[in-house]
Amino acid sequence: MKSRFQLLDDQSYPQIFQFIETNLSQNQHDTIIEEENFMKMFDYLDIKNHLSFQLITENATSHNIVGVVLGGKRGNDAYISLILVKKELQNQGYGRVLLEKALSLMSQQECHCVSLEVVSDNLPAINLYSSEGFNITAEIMRLKNDHNSFYIHSIDQQYEVMKMDDYPFQPLYRSFLHKKNISWIQQFRTLFILLNHYNAELLFIKESDKIIGYMVLLRQNNILNIYDIALKKENPELLQYFLSQALEGETMVVIKTIGEDDWMYFSLIQAGFYVTKRQLYMERLLSTESNK
Repeated sequence: MKSRFQLLDDQSYPQIFQFIETNLSQNQHDTIIEEENFMKMFDYLDIKNHLSFQLITENATSHNIVGVVLGGKRGNDAYISLILVKKELQNQGYGRVLLEKALSLMSQQECHCVSLEVVSDNLPAINLYSSEGFNITAEIMRLKNDHNSFYIHSIDQQYEVMKMDDYPFQPLYRSFLHKKNISWIQQFRTLFILLNHYNAELLFIKESDKIIGYMVLLRQNNILNIYDIALKKENPELLQYFLSQALEGETMVVIKTIGEDDWMYFSLIQAGFYVTKRQLYMERLLSTESNK
């Protein structure tokens, strides 16, 4: 039986979607495919066909997908959104085959750095990535609060929380960009797509007409999903007030990504949030032809 790699194209999407739906664990599914529309996910994560492929085995009468890689690129940086091997073929070395092919493609495209995210308890995957030169650069948490224990009605100082649909988000985002390790789904392009194609809301909090914080959120099925939140003041009470003012009757709040070393993480835990998922953000440099 022969095997070959095949780059993705528009015609292969339905088959790839079926493969992913069949072979993803629930834990992976919650991480990788959060959006209702599979094709929108490609835009959301900047998946590129020339960095995404399937490994196929075939004989004279049939062919079968062994594994799939979805890869993206922004500027000179690449991102592996998904490496997935068929359930019954897992732990047989195919994951390494797929990863090495992905790294080769990204190097050929002159990507300087490649990153990925992995659930912190997936030790086989972490060991694989580490053996291929990836290093852990951040730990990213997903937090949940399902009884609004953080809620406060007012705060001593005067603040104004407001929503603006047409505010230029890029300069605002850059003015708050102070961290070195920003995960792919916290980068500007992903948030921009959320705001423009997913009906996400952009909330500001102001002090004396000066913006001191923002929040990118989606309201879905009585859940307030927060994709990014930033404040210029390290003030736990202000954080709770901002979250409280964002509520429109939701009984559950989910903060999608926050770093373990972020001051907000400790404040949110004290306010009654709890961790539902821990992911490691891993990166490695690539050798490209232009760098040799």
